[in-house]
Amino acid sequence: MMFLDFLYIVCCDFYRKREPNMFQFSGLILLTLVFNLNITLLSLVIDQIKIFHHNSYEYHLYWLVIGTLLVFFPLYIRYYKYTNYEKINNNSFLLSENVRNMYYRFSVMYIVLSIFSTFGTIFYLAGKVEGWWS
Repeated sequence: MMFLDFLYIVCCDFYRKREPNMFQFSGLILLTLVFNLNITLLSLVIDQIKIFHHNSYEYHLYWLVIGTLLVFFPLYIRYYKYTNYEKINNNSFLLSENVRNMYYRFSVMYIVLSIFSTFGTIFYLAGKVEGWWS
């Protein structure tokens, strides 16, 4: 749970100066988007290795809608009903500086890798379909 909390802190800090009143909700949306990118990447990989006998790309919109609902509502309940940004941020400062920096770095790397791996896979598969490479 600590890693998830740090992911939420990183996403909220991205919007903290841009939207001082709405940064918590914007951070929640960004965190949901990161997890949806992971679901999209998983669906693309499953489609490419042909685990199922049918084309799972036909159902990609269903994957995204169901994935959004399955990710957004538990995160919303966690970060708005049970705890909030200030409490999580204060608890993060109870950790030592080395541990806090490690979690923060891994969270940033996870977000960046999620974005680049998904879009890289999409670019690769689009080039494969268009015949840019074989």
